[in-house]
Amino acid sequence: DAFDFIKKQREDLKRFDILKEISREDEISLKVALMRIVNSLISSPKDINTRATIRFEFRENGFDNIVKKLGGNGEDDELGIQIQLYRTDQKVDAEEMQKVTKAVLPNAG
Repeated sequence: DAFDFIKKQREDLKRFDILKEISREDEISLKVALMRIVNSLISSPKDINTRATIRFEFRENGFDNIVKKLGGNGEDDELGIQIQLYRTDQKVDAEEMQKVTKAVLPNAG
């Protein structure tokens, strides 16, 4: 995919390193666009396992901390909406994964 191509061209260690780099920019519109891209990448697959894998990649790349930093200042409504969407979808996916795990492993916590 495009992120794999960019990773190879830039010799990044991880697939979404370029997005992490963009998060350091001061421009609010870039931060909003970043969160829109992240949310789209995570939420577009219908399959919970695919969404969980993508979300895991973002978490491994430090995006939970980035989202905390982006959301801490309340400087833009659209950015706040995108951050809330990220957090809400994360919670919904966690609940869905828990249901899947219980269906497969009924004795699991």
